Amino acid sequence: MTNMNNKIFFYKKINKKNIINLLKDKFSLIINKKFNKNYILNNKKDYINFINKLEYNKINYLKNKLLIIIKKYLLIITYKYYKNKKGKNIKLKLKNIINNILILNDKYKNIYYYKLSNYTNYFKINKYYYFLIKFLILNKNNLKLKIILSRKDILFLKNLFKLEIPEISEGIIKIIKIVRIPIPNGLNKIVIYSNNKNINPIGACIGIKSIRINNILNKLDNERIELIEYSDNIYIYIKNIFYNIEIINIKIINNTYIYIIYNKKDMGKLIGKYGYNIKLCKLLLDKYKLIIKCQ
Repeated sequence: MTNMNNKIFFYKKINKKNIINLLKDKFSLIINKKFNKNYILNNKKDYINFINKLEYNKINYLKNKLLIIIKKYLLIITYKYYKNKKGKNIKLKLKNIINNILILNDKYKNIYYYKLSNYTNYFKINKYYYFLIKFLILNKNNLKLKIILSRKDILFLKNLFKLEIPEISEGIIKIIKIVRIPIPNGLNKIVIYSNNKNINPIGACIGIKSIRINNILNKLDNERIELIEYSDNIYIYIKNIFYNIEIINIKIINNTYIYIIYNKKDMGKLIGKYGYNIKLCKLLLDKYKLIIKCQ
């Protein structure tokens, strides 16, 4: 998984009145604690008179304290903003690529860093890309917020399907399982299902002239997608998983082992490029131990 260290400035226009009210309360607490006197400051003139009487080192101390308070305030409201976006995809603009690290901006000009684990020429400067906000790490003492971004997580791909396919976002079509090899030219298998017999879930996801599935593919790093229709009947489900393989026989023993006998001519399709296909098929049947033999 890829980490992103986020330098956060402002995520939106901050309400100045909130900061002023906050500083009024904190100001009184700081000076009363620091100078061991009970100062009562009612208006702007009182504040100015008080500061004019202070020595330089005390003014500097007060300024630094108030700056820390402002930074903490901004950090907390920024954290709350991103907390609401946890588990969702965010659209970012690529500004530069340095040593395989993407430097990105959101619409509020916050800066993000995303390290690529695999070399790719997919990313282009000044283009927009989606990333999943996986989780947040808030350090109040050091005034830092670390946001973990991901394009490899299963939830990232699931969010893309919800974005492009209304039937999925509305719950008419359900995503049962996703297995991925999320690298350039990798493979994704998505198991989908619908209770509505009038809907062809695979056809709905592909869309007219493959528009919907192509929109998703365009957001991935040259990865491939295979859609598989789920069935409660394990035999039908297995055949759906190995849709392009000639299955001669299927045996299930003790609800634990699945023996599949296939036509030898389909060995290449079964294994797939770099062994991706057979690896993901086994993950789709992770409840069972898969034993495959050719005729």
